[in-house]
Amino acid sequence: MGRTGAVRHRSGGDRGPLVGPAWAAWLGLLFCVAWIAYGIFVFNPVVMCERKPGIIDWVEDLVFMGLLFVAAALLLYEVLGWELQR
Repeated sequence: MGRTGAVRHRSGGDRGPLVGPAWAAWLGLLFCVAWIAYGIFVFNPVVMCERKPGIIDWVEDLVFMGLLFVAAALLLYEVLGWELQR
């Protein structure tokens, strides 16, 4: 019996409709958007100003927020069924 690497998922069945990669992509997208909103509306204006950040803190914040935007964009592609072209 050879392995092809294909993954099979049930289409609902007895486990309900929220099973498979579509559910995980939606959950990941919601998580990323929530963290982006927290970073924009709470962390940067409140927490960062009270901490008196140095250059390392600002770079860390920019990298983290940038990676959240990249993750959200890739998850949005997954949810919409789009693919990146080579």
